[in-house]
Amino acid sequence: MPGLVVLDRTIFEDAEVFATALYEMRKIDKRDWETYRNFYDTILEAIKPPDLMVYLRCSMRTLRRRIKLRGRAMEQDMPVAYLKRLERLYEAWISSYDLGEVLVLETDNLDYIHDLVHRLDVMERIEAMLPVSQR
Repeated sequence: MPGLVVLDRTIFEDAEVFATALYEMRKIDKRDWETYRNFYDTILEAIKPPDLMVYLRCSMRTLRRRIKLRGRAMEQDMPVAYLKRLERLYEAWISSYDLGEVLVLETDNLDYIHDLVHRLDVMERIEAMLPVSQR
């Protein structure tokens, strides 16, 4: 049955960004990394990728401000070097993502949580990129 599914996080993000960061930081050894990547590759063969990937991009300044506003204790003292590593990995991943359409939203000046006009703009941009059968 056709329908629309929206996910906040994806398997792609875990493997291409967070697990890769851990491997680069030598928190995952080579054998475990290869096992993880083989498992990830197997999953990719078995799933249907999303019709549309929405990538929210912002500057490091905006990211750090949002982390502070979110107030999660475990995130407050993340080193800037770690955040920059994640940023580099996110950008590398999204620039090579070829499993479906990608919509990149620059969010430094976008407040779709509190601003109805921004929210409607984002919704319209997403809907415009969805297959006609899912609009």
